[in-house]
Amino acid sequence: MKIFIYITLPILLLSGCSPASKQEQLDKILGKASELFDEGYSTEALPYCEQALEFSIRHFDEMSKETAKVSKKVAFIFYEKRMFGSARKEYSRLIRILNTVPGQKKSDLIDAYRHLSKISLAFEDINGAIEISALVLDEQQKFRGQHHADTLDTCLRLASLYSYLRKEKEVYSYIDKGIETLEHIHGKNTTLAIKYLKMKVGHE
Repeated sequence: MKIFIYITLPILLLSGCSPASKQEQLDKILGKASELFDEGYSTEALPYCEQALEFSIRHFDEMSKETAKVSKKVAFIFYEKRMFGSARKEYSRLIRILNTVPGQKKSDLIDAYRHLSKISLAFEDINGAIEISALVLDEQQKFRGQHHADTLDTCLRLASLYSYLRKEKEVYSYIDKGIETLEHIHGKNTTLAIKYLKMKVGHE
């Protein structure tokens, strides 16, 4: 049996007096968090996540590409542990950075919005989930185009969310957008796909 002994020591002490650069030190802290998380020690990874964030903000600034990288990993770990309050805070920070720092990946921004929408749904905030999913759709359409498998998924999600509120007009509006995308991707012979799409949102 593998026994894990967790010792709360700052990662910088583990590296001794190495003349490593700040970036190397940050990578070491974040790498330790990732290693623990990947090995199933998600709780033990959290102190390293927090230390990586503190280190990055102190040495690189909160609104930096380095902090964006850390925030992305930390938010994901919080989300996977179902610590939705902490995950929401971290994804919100990530979005602020991605919307401010030039050259950031649009795919990371879309992913952060998608997670925020799921978190809103976990808190039973349907309107919040809808608002954020609409932002996701807007970004996807600008980044990937009107007719893409990812925009289809978001249309389906919005139709499902509106079905919770029994707003049939909006439900069918997004179903129609989904059908249009299906026809664009697969041609006119989409009868089975359309039937499946309607069943998924509970409106056959």
